Amino acid sequence: MKDLLNVVVGAGLPSYFKNCLMSLSKFSGEDTIAYYNYVDAEDERRAQEIRREYRRSNIQFNIQENVTGLRTGSLYRAYNDALGAARGRYRYISFIQADMQMMWWDQRIVEKCDEIIDSADDQEHRDICFYTQLPLRGKRHDYYSPWKEHASLKARTVPGIVDVGIFPVEHSLGTAFAFSGSERTLSKACASAGSLVALHPFPFLAPIPFPHTVRDRSEGEIKRSSRYRHQQYLRLAPDFNKPRDFSQPTFHPIFMEDAVWPNGWSSLTPYWPSDTRGTAWLRNRIVGGRLSGAPLWAVQSGKGPSRFPRGRFRPGIARTLVTLMRLMARETFLMVRRTFSASTQPPPNSAGGEL
Repeated sequence: MKDLLNVVVGAGLPSYFKNCLMSLSKFSGEDTIAYYNYVDAEDERRAQEIRREYRRSNIQFNIQENVTGLRTGSLYRAYNDALGAARGRYRYISFIQADMQMMWWDQRIVEKCDEIIDSADDQEHRDICFYTQLPLRGKRHDYYSPWKEHASLKARTVPGIVDVGIFPVEHSLGTAFAFSGSERTLSKACASAGSLVALHPFPFLAPIPFPHTVRDRSEGEIKRSSRYRHQQYLRLAPDFNKPRDFSQPTFHPIFMEDAVWPNGWSSLTPYWPSDTRGTAWLRNRIVGGRLSGAPLWAVQSGKGPSRFPRGRFRPGIARTLVTLMRLMARETFLMVRRTFSASTQPPPNSAGGEL
């Protein structure tokens, strides 16, 4: 039985899909199943080109039509198919989404999974998956606070599951489990059943900051000069050597903003790992900036950080300003509603108008 199967799932953004596969080919010799859920004929054509490019590698491709209307429909269909393929053949399965990049790899990553699972004092605590992404300051300013030392595991944990991480195939999360619904609802159900997410001591996946998504494909892909056309979207920071020393017990505390830079393009920093259609990303940025003193327009590029953008950057000036106006309107509305609600409450010790 082999140690680990990588599973990469992409849709609608073939450049991200190829970038992810490039990183796995560079760092990991593990087998990979790559699923691409195409959204139109041109998208399928480009996915087939990538398949032909990797024909002689240890990557198995599944190119299929995307299920529309469900955010996780095609993603979880691919996950469940991969779980079936892994059972009886691999000890672990690593789920990776195509807007991520592997930054390093070592056999110690698998060995640490073994150590943590073996430290469980009973079978119940073996319902564990491992969080493998690099922490982001931009996602939560107190990132490490929810992760608690577990009494019977050599790891920090939170209840539930994640849909990017390493799963033990031969334990119940691999043998009697199926992905369904949304990550939020599924994690809540798994938390109620006693499942745990362990913070992997050696996180190795970096999400592309402020990524394009299937929903905003019309904006085009990240613009880079021809010099970077055949290079990865992300690179290690020049002076960041510690993660390659797997003799240490853990890389934590670690933040992607310190370890990983955009390569040939620019992004706001701290980073955000998802789409920017809502206002949460900017609100987190403002709150985090107040605590850390980071400027609102701080940008990270392959040349280093700057306090204000010079040229094009993700998610862009227009998207940032529009989101800022939406956030201000929302906060104003909430403030007015709170003020109105307080003014209509009866005063303390009042009978509330009753005789």
